[in-house]
This record gives sequence, C-alpha cells and structure tokens, in this order.
Amino acid sequence: MRSSVRLALVAIVAVLFSCSRTELSGHAVVINGTTLSAADVDRFANEHGMRIPPGEYWYDRMSGAWGVHGGPTIGFTLAGMDLGGALQANASGGGTGVFVNGRDLHPVDVAALSQLVPVVPGRYWVDAFGNVGYEGNPTILCNLVILASARGGSGGAYQRRTAGGYIGGDGSTSYFFDPQTGSSVMTGN
Repeated sequence: MRSSVRLALVAIVAVLFSCSRTELSGHAVVINGTTLSAADVDRFANEHGMRIPPGEYWYDRMSGAWGVHGGPTIGFTLAGMDLGGALQANASGGGTGVFVNGRDLHPVDVAALSQLVPVVPGRYWVDAFGNVGYEGNPTILCNLVILASARGGSGGAYQRRTAGGYIGGDGSTSYFFDPQTGSSVMTGN
C-alpha cells in the first residue's frame, strides 16, 4: 500500500521510533517473538539493501506493517516475507479493541486511521493494497489508499530510496528515514 496513509503513519510515529531506539539493547533482531539468526539478518540485508537494526519488532505479513514491539505502526515494507514468528495480538500493546490481522492496534494507529474512516472496535483484515474487510469475510469494506487519496494533500505521495536512506512525503509532511540511526521528520505545510 503506497499512499499518504503509510506516509502519515510514518510521520506520526517516526519520533516515537527515534526515542525507542535508545531503549533497544544487545545485538539480536527479534521479530514477532522469534530471534532471527545472523544468517537471516544477513540474507535480508543482501536481498533488500538494508540491515535490520538490533531490537524487538512486530511484523504483519498480510499488510506489510511493522513497528517496535509494544508500539504503533512505524511503517510498511513488503508483505508476505518469512520473518520471525506469528504476529501476536498484544504486539503493539493494544487495549483499543480494534484488531487488524489479529493485532490489537495501538492508540496512535487508531488515531491515524480515524483521520480516514470512523473506527469501530472489532476484528478486521487489511491487505498490502489497503483493502479492508471484516475478519473471516472476504468482502472489501473500503480501501485505505483510495480514502487517503480522496482526502488529498497539497501534492502527491512519494517514497524513494537514496544512497543514505529513504525519503518520502504526502504533500504536507515529508520525512527522511536512515536505517542506521533512526528517523527524522520534517513538517511541511
């Protein structure tokens, strides 16, 4: 899902990620409660051109969403990667009663989604294209990418890989993500 939804979530939580990095210790990469082997971390770095920093993360294989364990969504990556264990309901700390792909969303995630649609506690699925439906039912209720596009911004959404990291924006907020040191957010209009 490439859209201003992703970029808005990145912008909202990038500061949280920067703060969380100071709390990460050791050299292990833990995803969904499973410690990745050094070979798996190296394979990921070789295949994707970026090394996962040591820390404990959650990853949603269905949507590609990810974050620091106990926290909100930081960003989106490829969906369907074989990384770590199964996504746990409490991966983001939860407490909202809004479950997406089995994960009880963090309040920051609910606040971000509330900018697009009314958010009602329940169990939903979201795929990598931004389609949303009720858990156990294949019917699509809405598409977050389309809703975010309709909401608009002063320009188009973009995301690019550069030699030093990743840049992106949604027309009103831009960001730079450095996979080695964290993320800086620059607020626009």
